[in-house]
Amino acid sequence: MENFIKRLFFILINLIPNKELRHKLRDYYNKNCSTYYFVIDPSIIKKEVFLKNKDKYNTVVLGSSHCEYAFNPEFFDVPAFNFGLNSADNITMYYIYKELIKKSDIKNIVVMYDVFSKGSNNSARSDFRNGFLHQKYILGVNYEQSDKRIEKFCKKHAKKLLKSIDYEYSGYKKSDTDTLPTSNKDERCAIHLKLHNKPSKEIWIEKLAKECNEDSKHLVLLLSPAQPCYKNKMPPMCDLFNDIITRMLSMSGLRGRVIDFYSTDFFNNESYWIDMDHLNNK
Repeated sequence: MENFIKRLFFILINLIPNKELRHKLRDYYNKNCSTYYFVIDPSIIKKEVFLKNKDKYNTVVLGSSHCEYAFNPEFFDVPAFNFGLNSADNITMYYIYKELIKKSDIKNIVVMYDVFSKGSNNSARSDFRNGFLHQKYILGVNYEQSDKRIEKFCKKHAKKLLKSIDYEYSGYKKSDTDTLPTSNKDERCAIHLKLHNKPSKEIWIEKLAKECNEDSKHLVLLLSPAQPCYKNKMPPMCDLFNDIITRMLSMSGLRGRVIDFYSTDFFNNESYWIDMDHLNNK
């Protein structure tokens, strides 16, 4: 039905005799079929900034929005870049490494791993085409699905977006908010746990770790911190993360380590948080 509506829409557009109006309608349609600019725009910008500056970085940190809000390269003691992207799954992180980082001289790759990371799979989302299929054309994620319209949109949108890019951008999404919203906690935790229990996608982290070893890079798996009010609604840490920790530590010749910020009480101060699982700048 969706494809039928698309075809009908473009047939009707092409019947309009005014060329300028046809172009405006096509642009309007493309814009409204790509609604997840909070995923698309940072992907374009971070890719461009990273490629421009990759020779100066020592460390790159990968992850979801938890990474975006948690890692500020300003406080790191070597040049680093925050490549965290909202809702990034393991497949996306692997291809960011494979397509953009692999051939660089960067020494350290940090993967911030979340409760939902194990089973997160953007290609299975009902909203996949709203912003995640775009990663095929922006970051090189090897999705089976394709869409020429989205490919053209990504090229056109990137060209417009990069006209005013800040090449000093570190990838960090700063927020000094110090309130802790308490609404929808149960629903949020349930969604994350549901993702965790889906079929495992940890193979992509194993592939990433293996390639880091082959490329003489160090991989750090960092379990993302969270508020006690979040962790109290989750199974024990060992049930959530033992599989990936065991897989990592059993790898032959692993260059790297696992760091557990999930279990520590270091981040328990509520003034450090935007919400129950996203850190603020403080």
